[in-house]
Amino acid sequence: MAYTPTEWKSGDVITSSKLNKLENGVAASGGGGSVVVLHVNESEQLDKTFSEVVESAQTGIVCLPFYYDGTYEYYTLVGATVEHGETNLCTLIFECGGAGSMQFTCADESEYPVYRS
Repeated sequence: MAYTPTEWKSGDVITSSKLNKLENGVAASGGGGSVVVLHVNESEQLDKTFSEVVESAQTGIVCLPFYYDGTYEYYTLVGATVEHGETNLCTLIFECGGAGSMQFTCADESEYPVYRS
């Protein structure tokens, strides 16, 4: 079945079924990759561990929808670093065009990164 793009209009609600449709369409396109959409809970933690995010980035695009000023902005993962040493600080860096960047950090690759403004 051919992919039919969603025609988004101002005020449309982003739902899991519409995001899954997008991911499935990208995967079916033969582009060799996928789109992984992350989510942040009320405690400002990602729904995946640092290692899971890095693994996803090896096969596709990792993005983070962030609700700001009445609209969603999509931040894309642009970097991941691990500082070995006393703290073993792991950092994920997301950017979104003119909207700037966000960082998530954790002390271990198996822990959930915590949003830090």
